[in-house]
Amino acid sequence: MKKVMMLTLAILIGLSTRVLADDTIPPDRETLERIAKAVAADMIRRQQEEAAKAATLVDKEKDRLAILRQEEVRKLNDQAALAEIAKNDADSFVRIAAIDRLKDPALLAEIAREDTDPHVRKTTVAKLKDPAILAEIAKRDDDQYVRHEAVYRLAEKAVLTDFAKDKDPHIRKMAVSTLRDQALLAEIAKDDDDHYVCQAAADRLTEQAALADVAKHSKNRWVRDSAVLKLNAGERQTVLAEIAGTDESLQVRLSAMSKLGDPVVPAEFENYTPMTAAVTPPFWRRKETADDAQHDQAALTISAKNDPDKCARISAVKRLTDQAALAEVAKDDKHWLVRLFATARLDNQAVLAQLAENDRDTLIRNAASERLKDLRGEDPQRQRLFYW
Repeated sequence: MKKVMMLTLAILIGLSTRVLADDTIPPDRETLERIAKAVAADMIRRQQEEAAKAATLVDKEKDRLAILRQEEVRKLNDQAALAEIAKNDADSFVRIAAIDRLKDPALLAEIAREDTDPHVRKTTVAKLKDPAILAEIAKRDDDQYVRHEAVYRLAEKAVLTDFAKDKDPHIRKMAVSTLRDQALLAEIAKDDDDHYVCQAAADRLTEQAALADVAKHSKNRWVRDSAVLKLNAGERQTVLAEIAGTDESLQVRLSAMSKLGDPVVPAEFENYTPMTAAVTPPFWRRKETADDAQHDQAALTISAKNDPDKCARISAVKRLTDQAALAEVAKDDKHWLVRLFATARLDNQAVLAQLAENDRDTLIRNAASERLKDLRGEDPQRQRLFYW
């Protein structure tokens, strides 16, 4: 800073001297100060750039020397020298190079517990074999990746019941992969907050009672669905029929129905709500009379218009033939995808023309236009937009 001030003063003196020796009108003091500040700022910038370059060179040299030291450490066989480097070297990568050559389990355990660098601890944990030490590190280390490594190594050697309720979902999932207790697996599959943990638990279930419990009560619909698909239809018809009639998820209901095939439906499940009536006939494979078919269209209309599940509404629309009902859904449904399916099934060209011209949604307008071209046979060689 002193050098900068002295330089600024020298510039001011030089400019003043030059001005006195010149016949021109001298610049005012403000101009002189502005020039001096600009020169000083430029000098500071140059010094900072030079300092940054020097620091970069120093860092590169440190990296080069560290790499050379790692290569030399990898050639060592002296366990005492390696222990000294592994515990005390300032460079973590040099410490890791020494750890890779260490053979003393007690020393490795000490480093895995005490090293300040989590990357060093994780690398050391990968060399440990004592389940007690691995369990200790898995419970106590404050770095999640060190804990993951410890649990991963531990899972190869033991059943990890103690970690099935860990706060880390990754650890819970690894722990579940070692469990065989059907009651505990069912509890996890029903109640865990992480989808992947629930699914891992459900995948390990083998007992029909536990699967039925999960199929009915898991809060995750995909887990319920996978449990339904593992149920034995011969043993669990009542459970499957209950799920087919009451589960809130269309996918789960469909899976239950598909498992039943041609079941003897318990009396309490003969009357389905509009939500399930829309998808019942093809899965139950009942012999339909004309009255049944008419009733099904009425149920499909109700479901297509009123079911709270958009997937259920789509399923109904795909089987609906009533053009007035399809037109109403295409115009008024609150979800664009349901409207799109309804539009693709319309045969009424007047309604389609109205949608193509006036609908608020560009996608629906395009879909109506494409459907009109299909019905009119225009450009038959073009790639069709819809296949349903």
